[in-house]
Formats: sequence, C-alpha cells, structure tokens
Amino acid sequence: MNDYEKYFEEVQDRSILISELIEQLIQLEDIISLHKRHDSTGLAIKQYVDRKEEFNLKLNQFLTPFKMKLIYQEAA
Repeated sequence: MNDYEKYFEEVQDRSILISELIEQLIQLEDIISLHKRHDSTGLAIKQYVDRKEEFNLKLNQFLTPFKMKLIYQEAA
C-alpha cells in the first residue's frame, strides 16, 4: 500500500467514526426528547445527557483538524 492509499484509508476510517458519532448523538437526542415528553427527571435523563456530552467531545476531537466544531443549540 502506498502513501496515497494509506492516506485515503485513514480518511475513510475517520469519516466512518464521525458518521457513527453523529448517528449516536441523534439517537441520544431522540431518547432525551422522549424522556422529556414523559416528564422523566433526574438520573433517567442525566445518563443520556452525560453520554451525549461525551460523544460531542469525541466528535469535536475528530473535527478539530478541519477547524470545525459541533456546538449544541442549548449551549449557544
């Protein structure tokens, strides 16, 4: 495998990880919304919010080299 192929394989791997993190963030937001509609409080929501923050940090680590950053609307 030459350097060119290795580079594009790394880009593809990074793209897959970014895509998976975005998918997980979307799923977590759906779960959080469901809990809020059913008036869940405390630990029921907090565990998902914490996980969402963790995935956001991981995603931003992958996006940093591209001078990009995910910002939550609630935090903006």
